[in-house]
Amino acid sequence: MDNQGTDWCIYDIYKVNSLQGDTPLSSVHVYNGRVYAPDAYGDVNMMPILRSMVDDPQERNIKTLQYRNSQSMGLTQSTYAFNSYFQIVDSSASEEVMYSILYDTRGLTAREAGAATTNWGVGSPYVANTFPDHYVADGQYVSFMYRWPSNYRATDTYTLGNTYCYDVRALPEDPSYSVIENRIIDSSLTGQSFRYSGPCDWQEWAGNAGNIRWAQFWIEDEKHTKTYITPRLYPKWCDEPGTMYLYYVNGMGGIDFVRSTYASYVTLTTEREKYETNADIDDRFEFGEETYYQRRWNQYVFKTDIVSDSDSYNMADIVNTRWAWIYIPGDQVPWRSVKITNTSAKVKQRRNEQQKIYSYEFQLEDSIKNKIV
Repeated sequence: MDNQGTDWCIYDIYKVNSLQGDTPLSSVHVYNGRVYAPDAYGDVNMMPILRSMVDDPQERNIKTLQYRNSQSMGLTQSTYAFNSYFQIVDSSASEEVMYSILYDTRGLTAREAGAATTNWGVGSPYVANTFPDHYVADGQYVSFMYRWPSNYRATDTYTLGNTYCYDVRALPEDPSYSVIENRIIDSSLTGQSFRYSGPCDWQEWAGNAGNIRWAQFWIEDEKHTKTYITPRLYPKWCDEPGTMYLYYVNGMGGIDFVRSTYASYVTLTTEREKYETNADIDDRFEFGEETYYQRRWNQYVFKTDIVSDSDSYNMADIVNTRWAWIYIPGDQVPWRSVKITNTSAKVKQRRNEQQKIYSYEFQLEDSIKNKIV
């Protein structure tokens, strides 16, 4: 910024609400300020104030389980669904700079995360899921997110689809053999961040083929180059008794899940305030204390299945999530928003676990404590 020899820089921040590529067409003034920036001070870091402005619609969409109650999976995509755009105007020098801000809590610089500047070109898109569990039960909620750092490719056309593998038996006595085919889901995607989410339907994912073995999702550009946005996902037709799911927003803004099939449990917790009444020993059916305020909530111990070294870092990163949900199939209230109460988690590896297999344990509690009296 230009301080015009006064050591103070004056600037305005605008929230962009109309774009053509990466060029702002219209915006709304949201902030005016000045910053002490003498010549010897160096560059001014505007990121803290811009991060504080990443709210609607990006934050709202990221912490929403989109299409959870629908009959099938759906697509969420728009210019501002998972990106926020701001324009900073240096009033002293009459210069303008455009910023694309993404929700990302990995603790990386923009360049380390793959974003770019005017000098370094446009940043590359990336998958925002880590897929710690590759098994998906039929009807289970899943979410896949793919993020473009900017709106530069908004006029390009992409196709969303999946590759699936299934077994075919020509005759009962013949050995089965595999067939791999592709299925188009949506051929009208643009070069903007999107989320594909909802209840899994393995029959649909497999193009109505039987004996499905796996499915893998991709996007394809206009030159028919495929980019896979998931690993191979495998069908799970039923859950073991007592299975619990933990869904959480990871550091890149994608919603991941991990299931627990053993040793997880729920504890009912209560908090109450009381007052003493005038009842005495002559009134055996009255109460000497009455509750005038009471809240109740659940606490959970969630133990994962066995974790591999490659998934360990992403699993430990669950303690950093801002938004999480517990899902207990068949429960009276199957979905509940929760918070992770662990403050740290060791990144386990077989070499530091004496070559033993290992899992993770997380302490959770309801994020909403219900007032019941």
